[in-house]
Amino acid sequence: MKEIRALYFSQDGEELAAKLKEHFSIRCDRCQEHKHMLYTWTDKHYGKADALVYIGPIATGVKAISNVMKKRGSKSCVIVIDDMGKFVIPILNGSDGGANELANTIAHYLEATPVITHHAGGQQGFSIDTWAKKQHLSISNPELSRFISSKLAERKEIYIYSDYPINGAIPKYIRLITPEEKEDAPHPDVVISSDAVDYERTLVLVPKVYVLGVGAKKEATSQAISIAFSAFCRKHKLNPTAIHSIASSDLTSGERGIWDLSGKLMVPLKTYSIDELNSVAGTFHSSKLVKQQTGTDNICERSAVLASKGELVIEKTIYEGIAFALAKKNIQICW
Repeated sequence: MKEIRALYFSQDGEELAAKLKEHFSIRCDRCQEHKHMLYTWTDKHYGKADALVYIGPIATGVKAISNVMKKRGSKSCVIVIDDMGKFVIPILNGSDGGANELANTIAHYLEATPVITHHAGGQQGFSIDTWAKKQHLSISNPELSRFISSKLAERKEIYIYSDYPINGAIPKYIRLITPEEKEDAPHPDVVISSDAVDYERTLVLVPKVYVLGVGAKKEATSQAISIAFSAFCRKHKLNPTAIHSIASSDLTSGERGIWDLSGKLMVPLKTYSIDELNSVAGTFHSSKLVKQQTGTDNICERSAVLASKGELVIEKTIYEGIAFALAKKNIQICW
């Protein structure tokens, strides 16, 4: 959208507006205490801006647009976000005008819940975005969400392929493609996969199933670890979005490079004592040098398995003083 205008009413709203400005091309104003500014601001920008965003109570947004709608009809997309940034609600021009798509995009950025209120014909308001959030599935390309919502609203079938079993009764208008049907099935509308997949016209949902185990020498820089991680992902066709957390030894708790990688991926870093790592059962790539220096024979593999409570799927991979391993968590996806 070319022009987005936002209006906030409180200190919390101001902080949320500042956060939105970091990622979106959006102009924000503060509404003073009198109601007159609310209506004059809305009258000025409604129909001229592509979207209006009210950061505050939903009733405020509804009141603001009710009068101008009577005079000018449905012109701009209108969205309301609560002060705490927990819910993003499109209230005007949702499916057709792009408000749903913008709400999904903003919600994805804020890690909020999009409240899509369209009724998809007997689907009881099933929203692929809301469902994905409840199942802890990241949306790789949220801009495609509106196409899925539109098909559901038109009572058209949605074809979903998943690398993981999905428990429960399949909702109406959802067709689940099994691995056995994949080759002969229609092009999927939605793919659920932790692998690095590339579909032009498919919404990709990514389960966070992997724990990245990391071991690194003290002199390893943030840049070196970041470059090594990129190489690791390319080699193993790993989608970084699928990483749930990073694990290592508590000897690394003061090493900035691993913390920086944790921040870059926006996932938690879990560290374990040497005794905890040594207690992990299994067969690991043992290094006498690592054991001599740290007290355990392998940090990356042991920490990944310990944090995931699952199995090792990618063994120790070394990059000039940096070692990665990957373990997979057990997850359940339900309708």
